[in-house]
Amino acid sequence: MNTGRRVLVVDDDEGVRTAVTWALEADGFEVVAVDNGVTAMETIQSAPLSLVVLDLSLPGLGGLDVLSRLRTAEQQAGQRHLPVIVLSGRDSETDRIVGLDLGADDYLVKPFSPGELAARARSVLRRSADTSSGGRSPFRPTGEGVEVDTDSRNVWVDGAPVEL
Repeated sequence: MNTGRRVLVVDDDEGVRTAVTWALEADGFEVVAVDNGVTAMETIQSAPLSLVVLDLSLPGLGGLDVLSRLRTAEQQAGQRHLPVIVLSGRDSETDRIVGLDLGADDYLVKPFSPGELAARARSVLRRSADTSSGGRSPFRPTGEGVEVDTDSRNVWVDGAPVEL
């Protein structure tokens, strides 16, 4: 089993789960598919995964709750960031912003292109490869005379502020 390409698909619509599974399997992914948020959280906690494709409109524990709980648990436990692609029929700008702000790595609106979904999955996995050890490495300036305040994001070179 190649856990580097193991994807959890979470969608309550059997037709969508099947289409997503076929699209990802055709691209070489191993897919685990579930139909609700509670089972999704159980699977995330128990199975090695490289990516989650998550619908927002789930019965019971909704997709935004799954995403929020996942990110909170990762932060509290110091776990690696598990990439999440939201795949949703919610297509407003506000829905996309909320999903991304809660920690989604990408957001794709239904109806979707299976090829685009597979491409986005590959892209998210490429971007997360450098952060799989638990997050991005902090910026460390090189060279003499460079100072960076990581909280304010201000930069000084030889004591003079740099405008970015």
